[in-house]
Amino acid sequence: MNVARHGRGATPPDGETGGCDFSITHERKPIQGREPLKKNLERMILKWHEDGITLDETARLVPQVPKAGIAAIIHRHDKETIDETQPV
Repeated sequence: MNVARHGRGATPPDGETGGCDFSITHERKPIQGREPLKKNLERMILKWHEDGITLDETARLVPQVPKAGIAAIIHRHDKETIDETQPV
């Protein structure tokens, strides 16, 4: 597709796909190093929680994590902590 002719984001004329074959699909490979980043964020969230930082304050510190996700991490941690401390 000629960007100069169609402009960025413009729809090409009928039948022209800009040289792209949309029938080919590619498998997405996981980004290396992504999992440790999630674990580090989770550890930070839990440390702040243990230090008394509120959910709203934590949500401002890590805007890339939805508030519901932060609440779920804290809830799961609290539940696991309570389960471990209760006698069997």
